[in-house]
Amino acid sequence: MKMTYLIVTAVTIAGLLVAFFAKENKSVPDKNITAKSLHDTTKPDENPYDGLKELAYSTRYDQLNLPKADEKEVLYGVLMDWDYEGKAIITLVSFKTGDVSLYFSTGAMLLGAGQHAEANEASKVFIEKATSLLSQANPSDTALTCEKGVLKFYLMTNKGKYTIKDKMENVYNHTSPLSSMFEEANKLITYVRLANERMQHQEINN
Repeated sequence: MKMTYLIVTAVTIAGLLVAFFAKENKSVPDKNITAKSLHDTTKPDENPYDGLKELAYSTRYDQLNLPKADEKEVLYGVLMDWDYEGKAIITLVSFKTGDVSLYFSTGAMLLGAGQHAEANEASKVFIEKATSLLSQANPSDTALTCEKGVLKFYLMTNKGKYTIKDKMENVYNHTSPLSSMFEEANKLITYVRLANERMQHQEINN
């Protein structure tokens, strides 16, 4: 049965950042979410999306203060591009350090969630599980590109970069090898949202 994923974001770059996700899937622990329409919040010349995405993708293993990998290939970062019904590209960025961010092609962003223990640990778990994709990934199609109707994972290792992708229809229908990782990504996104809510609460109370 096809699943429907709903998303809402109402954000200004200078203001508080809020993003809500709802998913008709029991594997996601977040059920008390209201879904509304996704809309642009920034002018094209003010949109930080491409720059943030390129910066994340250019991060090297030796910049993250991780243990020396020696000759072993280590997956240290994942970018996931999700084409949400042609309305926006949602990019989840996760690193082995536990750092995790969420960027929207509309200009919205959720940053700093990795400072919170639960989101930090969830990001590390996500990276470990994503390691299973390496054996199926493509080492030649690694340029940052937005593809309509496609879910795409960019895998960053100390030995090089890889990608693996499939049509969103297949992912939603659970006929894709990426369906399981997409569910894991949605779990991580929930932790990012919850961490953002805590940060907002702290700002209000300070």
